[in-house]
Amino acid sequence: MNIIITGAKRVGTYIGKKLLEEGHKVAIVYNKTNVCEDIKGAFCIKRDLSKEDVSDIPNVVYEKLGSIDGFLHLASPYYKTPIDNFDIKDYEYYNKIIVESFLNISIGAFKIMMKNEGKTKGHIIGFGDWALDTPYKDYMPYFVAKGGLHSAVKVLAKEFAPHVLVNALALGPVLMPEDMDKTSWDNIIKNTPLQQEVNLEDIYNCVKILLTTSSMTGTIIPVDGGRHIKGVSS
Repeated sequence: MNIIITGAKRVGTYIGKKLLEEGHKVAIVYNKTNVCEDIKGAFCIKRDLSKEDVSDIPNVVYEKLGSIDGFLHLASPYYKTPIDNFDIKDYEYYNKIIVESFLNISIGAFKIMMKNEGKTKGHIIGFGDWALDTPYKDYMPYFVAKGGLHSAVKVLAKEFAPHVLVNALALGPVLMPEDMDKTSWDNIIKNTPLQQEVNLEDIYNCVKILLTTSSMTGTIIPVDGGRHIKGVSS
C-alpha cells in the first residue's frame, strides 16, 4: 500500500516505521527535518500545514509513488490556551492544521484513490480525541478543531461511499506531552481505568484494521485505556 501520513513526530513516527517495516510505501508530510530523518525510507514532503497550501500533496505523492491507498492525518498542535488569553488566531491556527488540511488532502486523495481497482479503493483515517464530550479546561481551540475533525470524518465517509472508507481513532493518553511534568502525567494515567498509557502497538493494530476494512466507515473508535467511560474529573 502507498500511504500518506501527516503529523509524523510522535505516534506518527511509530506508525510510519511500522508501515515501512511491513513493506508499505510511506509519504511523510513534515515541517521539522528531524522527523523525516527518523523515518528512513519514506518519501518526504516539507510543508507547514498552518500556512501553506496542501491541496497539491496528493498529486505530488501520486507522481512519486504511482497510486494512493491510504491517508493518515495525525497532525495536531496541543498546548494550553486559557480563555483570558484567547485570540481567534489561536483557533484559526488549530483549524488550519487539524480540519482544513484533513479536508484538502482527503478530497485530493479521494480523487486519486478512485483510479484504484476493486470496490474498496482507499482508506482515510483521522486522529481525534476521546475527550470531546468532556473537554479539558484551557484547551478550547484544540477541542473545537478536533470536533470539526470528527464531523469531517462522518461527512466525508458519506460523501466518499461506497469506494473510499473514512474512519478515525480517538486517542487517550499515549505519550506524555513535551510541556507536561511527570507528576501531572502520572495523575492522568492513574485516572485511566486501565491505569497505563495507551499502547502504541494497539494503535498500530487499529490502523491496520482501518486500512484494510471493507465494512466500516464513519466510525470513530476510542483507543484510550477506558477514559471515555470514566470522564475527566471522576
